[in-house]
Amino acid sequence: MIDKLRGILLNTLTKNLKGYILISAVFLSGVCLSCFLHISSGSEEEIKLYAEDFISNVKNYTTDSGQTFLNAFSGYIKAVFFLMICSFTLIGSAGVIFWTFLKGFSYGAVFASLFNTVGAESVLLFLSAVFPHILIVAPCFLMYGTFCLVNSFEMLKGMKNAKKLLVAPVI
Repeated sequence: MIDKLRGILLNTLTKNLKGYILISAVFLSGVCLSCFLHISSGSEEEIKLYAEDFISNVKNYTTDSGQTFLNAFSGYIKAVFFLMICSFTLIGSAGVIFWTFLKGFSYGAVFASLFNTVGAESVLLFLSAVFPHILIVAPCFLMYGTFCLVNSFEMLKGMKNAKKLLVAPVI
């Protein structure tokens, strides 16, 4: 059973390796661009004031953890439906690539903002608070994004082959 599952996963990985590389490169380019823009922007004071204001608001405000979970979960469900719709459309590959870039940009912005605000201690904060979330969510979305991207590309290939089949009898 385990060997069969391992074989299926290995087959899927080798079949879609180009898609995984493309999606990962787009994701990492979003992270790098975000970090570069945030660190070189010179707006450290604005970010620091924003973070201090946010922290003071959190200290003075009680949150409902159930509602916070539902908000996050509904955001993920919306993202899954967006990617699913992109995988069913001909131009969905552009939507998947754009969404992946924005996700990478947002993760990079979180890290760069923490680094600008807290300094070198932000690495510890990032590893303890944000990184576990990224370890769970990011690979899931990268795999699903790759699936949607490959689906969209296959649809485009199918349309190209369909054109050949439709035009061939005419010529």
